[in-house]
Amino acid sequence: MIAHFLLPDPNQLRLDWIDIEDQTLQLVVSPTSLHSACPDCSQESVRIHSHYTRKPADLPCSGLSVQLHLSIRRFFCDNPTCLRRTFTERLPKIVASFARRTERLVEAQRAIGFSDGGEAGARLTAKLGMPTSPDTLLRLINSAPEIEATCPRVLGVDDWAIRKRHTYGTILVDLERHQVVDLLPDRKPETLANWLSEHPGVEIISRDRGQEYIGGIAQGAPQVIQIADRFHLLQNLLEVVERLFKRIPNELRLAAAQCSGFRKEETESESSGSVKKGDDDTDAFQESEKPEKTYRQMRFEEVKKLQAQGCNRREIARRLGIDRRTVSKYFHLDAPPRRSLQNSSASKVLPHLDYLRKRWDEGCHNLKELLSEIQGRGFTGSYASLYRAVHGRLGVGNLKTSKALTSKPIVFSPRQAAWVGLRPEESLRDQQIAFRQALCEVSEVASKACQLAQSFREMIEDRQSDKLEKWLQKAESSEIEEFERFADSLRVDYAAVKAALTYSWSNGQVEGQVNRLKLIKRQMYGRANFELLRKRVLPSMGYP
Repeated sequence: MIAHFLLPDPNQLRLDWIDIEDQTLQLVVSPTSLHSACPDCSQESVRIHSHYTRKPADLPCSGLSVQLHLSIRRFFCDNPTCLRRTFTERLPKIVASFARRTERLVEAQRAIGFSDGGEAGARLTAKLGMPTSPDTLLRLINSAPEIEATCPRVLGVDDWAIRKRHTYGTILVDLERHQVVDLLPDRKPETLANWLSEHPGVEIISRDRGQEYIGGIAQGAPQVIQIADRFHLLQNLLEVVERLFKRIPNELRLAAAQCSGFRKEETESESSGSVKKGDDDTDAFQESEKPEKTYRQMRFEEVKKLQAQGCNRREIARRLGIDRRTVSKYFHLDAPPRRSLQNSSASKVLPHLDYLRKRWDEGCHNLKELLSEIQGRGFTGSYASLYRAVHGRLGVGNLKTSKALTSKPIVFSPRQAAWVGLRPEESLRDQQIAFRQALCEVSEVASKACQLAQSFREMIEDRQSDKLEKWLQKAESSEIEEFERFADSLRVDYAAVKAALTYSWSNGQVEGQVNRLKLIKRQMYGRANFELLRKRVLPSMGYP
């Protein structure tokens, strides 16, 4: 029974002895067959010439490394026509000829090599009791047989950086099987054309709008249906709007200033309803200097407002840009959260509180000056305790904003403004919506560009192929140079753009495979030569 669990193949091997030496489990085994076949003439022989011992490593057991002491026999070849006189018996399912590890140990180490690479894999195998070198793991990866992939019907094509901004390769993905088909060492048109010529079964190709791939597909497979990736179309549109907004920086600044002024007027109107001073100096001070709402209180009110509208926690967190756990906490509260004040008995400012209130009413709002005065009256506390007392006990609002400070102006870069002009209104904040409205009011060109961008985005998202021609005509007659050039480029690639609005295929999963390739490449610590990287990215036999 124990041999059944320890031996690679109990039907071919017999366990003779077990010993433990230096944290290594020694298994003395011998073959069970009485004869063996000659590797040249395949004639079986029973005449034994001699014996010798092989010591291959095997899979670990209970944290111990395992080594087989395998007694191998040498037989006479009785075929007079065979060139061999003697031969060694073969056990191909257990251990290969001249190998120093069993086949099942090779498969385990190879799997670790595919998963973790050379250096990281070597550290892991040492911990698992089957140590080997990084170079051996790389050799095992290179020796793994590749799966003979069938020619894809729907192919995704994209580039990946061998050396960023210098050298690029091409990744080919079977979009139906979600599997990498091949890696090409560059993105030249002739390289892709040669590959397509060798794989004539491709019917549909999804790609970006790079001229290299357009030319390569036209050379190698002109009959296929080309699909321009919808994400890249929107990305091209974003670049068009950004280039336009770079031409009108004054309008961007003016719209941002109007948006800032709107926010400032809104804040002043909210704070103008404060209560006027009465006869009682203490009550008048506390009412006139009523603390402003803190950031947390304003966020709480925004959360409760969206909660009343029926928004869930995830949607509220996305809109406001705060953590979902904070939103969940606010869901169960009825009043804004407040920070607890310290116990009055522990404050050293308490004996000087009346003096501080009097000096504050007289107009002395400099805390350092007040600190110097009460220190002359015997105060031994710190500046921080004075700050907390004035802020909490005298009812003064946030001292950092108690003075009339000019608010930081809102600034939108051309890139940010392009995003605001392209995104749907429901995904924008109030400030962004106000900026887009102000920009459309101050610039007729920006207003027309936003309308064209919005209609193009909706056409792409809803895949409305029947509206493409009408949109191109509007862009061409818009008298906006950037949109006219963009429309001309879409005319050149019209069939692929039309197919993008007709078919559901896109380069989405290709981008995912590129991310996987980047992870594998960085995991290899600079040893990612193209052939080794290709071996790890492509599905090998038993290693998807």
